[in-house]
Amino acid sequence: MTNSSDLDLRYIKLALQLSKRRIGQTWPNPSVGCVIVKDNRIVGRGITEPGGRPHAETSAIEQAKGKCKGATLYVTLEPCSHYGATPPCVETIIKSGIRKVVCPLMDPDPRVSGAGFKNLKAANIHLDFIPIAKPWAEEVVAGFASRVTRQRPFITVKLALSLDGRIATNLGKSKWITSHLSRNRVHLLRAQNDAVLVGTGTFLHDNPKLDIRGSLENLRSPLRVFLDRKLLVFPSKSIIENLIKYPSIIAYGDDYDLNNFDIWKKTNTQLIKIPVADNKLNLKYLFRMLADRGITSLLIEGGGKLVTNLLLDNLIDKLVVYRSGLILGSNGLPSFLEILNSAQEIKDYPKFVLKTTNQYGDDIESIWDRSDLSNNF
Repeated sequence: MTNSSDLDLRYIKLALQLSKRRIGQTWPNPSVGCVIVKDNRIVGRGITEPGGRPHAETSAIEQAKGKCKGATLYVTLEPCSHYGATPPCVETIIKSGIRKVVCPLMDPDPRVSGAGFKNLKAANIHLDFIPIAKPWAEEVVAGFASRVTRQRPFITVKLALSLDGRIATNLGKSKWITSHLSRNRVHLLRAQNDAVLVGTGTFLHDNPKLDIRGSLENLRSPLRVFLDRKLLVFPSKSIIENLIKYPSIIAYGDDYDLNNFDIWKKTNTQLIKIPVADNKLNLKYLFRMLADRGITSLLIEGGGKLVTNLLLDNLIDKLVVYRSGLILGSNGLPSFLEILNSAQEIKDYPKFVLKTTNQYGDDIESIWDRSDLSNNF
């Protein structure tokens, strides 16, 4: 016979699966999943809608209609208790007649952060925190947690590598190191992030679209951020057409090309000036600015110089690496440039921990988390 704790785990897993469907599509709010169960039957389901509203709990209760009284609500994040664009979900839950709430994770937003649970307890609603599910729930809202606790998005770096660890030939050619199957996975990565960023070299040489194509093209493409400290990229017709097709930002610094600046301004392209230090754009400043705009997750599709700078500034939370069987040799461009200037012990170098591996055709996808990530929130 299945006991109540087994059933709770089954339904919270279902709520988590629902929440994963909208990762990257609900910012500035997190993607939350909700399931309402009565007499061991699902009577309502909800996911945070694109753009962040309505919330998952509201949608599930609306779907359940009059069947909530005495039911159990499974939700992946603490229900909100503050007034914003919508009334608090806690009030809606209490009014619905729900008798039990199962939720593995407290909301990191200081406007909630335990207040939702407190209000539910005050209404004599039984709470179960199901601790085993907490790390799964944390993974879904990692971007939201990063924005509210670190004032920057959760940052994922994507790398496409040859078998010998090169990202391009010595002439800068990288199309295509990996297969179309891996490139399809990258479109999923873009769909799961609020914004995508490339460095000046990629912008200058490739004019990348950075949108979502194929079977995912019905999803919202991420905000695109192009780094161009000196505005070296001439705003040609094809580049302008690319940038105005989807929301885009060009981040630039000082000592920029005035002629290109004037042309960009006439196209109504969004230009944002960023402080410069050591001849580099201050990426920490840029990321804070993106967080202020509601961006919770950022995908970096950059070259070796940009990725190395992010690594040295401790700004990479996750690495997604696609490695093919192609061999480019030692004159190919490396994925990382010089890490440390002087000889150091192995323990002093940056370290990531392997999370998952998958095979797509002849390519291997490996996903790595920063080893000290738990200390960053």
